[in-house]
Amino acid sequence: MENKRIEFRKERDFGQLISASFDFIKAEFKTLMRLLVYIAGPMLVLSLVISIPASINTLVLLYGNSFANNADATQLFGSIGWTSFASIFQGFAVLLFFVSVYEYIKLYVNGENEISVKDVWLKVKKNFWMYFGAGILVSLMIGAGIVFLIIPGIYLAVAVSFTFMVVAMERVDAGKAIGRSFDLIKGNWWSTFGYYLVNVLIQSLIIYTVVLPLSALNIAFLAGYFATGAETLPIWYYLVYGLLSFVSTVLAVAGSLIMYVAISFKYFSLVEAKEQIGLKQQIAQMGAVQDEDQ
Repeated sequence: MENKRIEFRKERDFGQLISASFDFIKAEFKTLMRLLVYIAGPMLVLSLVISIPASINTLVLLYGNSFANNADATQLFGSIGWTSFASIFQGFAVLLFFVSVYEYIKLYVNGENEISVKDVWLKVKKNFWMYFGAGILVSLMIGAGIVFLIIPGIYLAVAVSFTFMVVAMERVDAGKAIGRSFDLIKGNWWSTFGYYLVNVLIQSLIIYTVVLPLSALNIAFLAGYFATGAETLPIWYYLVYGLLSFVSTVLAVAGSLIMYVAISFKYFSLVEAKEQIGLKQQIAQMGAVQDEDQ
């Protein structure tokens, strides 16, 4: 049975926004996860291939061999350097994922049926650098706000949150996209902040429901193991640690889908409230149908 299409171009209140976001994720979950696997997945796996061995090497230096009491600082900093290097690839994986989600939503809103990963990938390749440029500007603005004072950083994070949706739907450059985001948020900052806060809490709850028990077990094991007087970690622990790191990272990236979809519905709701594009389209379609009937 085909899922009923969800109307994005619609003004919604707080509860309707939450409901619509999760209805969309539920209906399109399999396809959205394919975007994660096939488009963002290779870069994410590359980051983990680099970061997990580096993290394990750090543990080995500290707890795994005769260097436990005088770990080589050069080797430690080398491992930290590799972990930092891996974060670049992880950042690109995150960028590829949310670009894929926004391009998928654009195709969906435009009425495309049976949207494939290939369809989305073609759009991602074509428009990636527009998003990248916007991402650089947004990061600099938010970073500057946080450096000087935390509150301006929070304000800017909300104010520019529609930038990537504007790039997706309106195909404007980074500067215009940021300006458009500010215009949409004007008079709606607090309601948007509250909406985002609830979504962040939901996202965190879902992610940490899995991650926290795993972390607690890890800490409990380490505390109990070293309480026995042991100075080295068993080989199997490093394999388990690598697996836990993999699961936690993938879950965090996949969980970010909640926020991406939440932002998109809020964007369309504000656009509809200010400009009534969806209503105008419905009126035009009704007029076209009447003309055909005459």
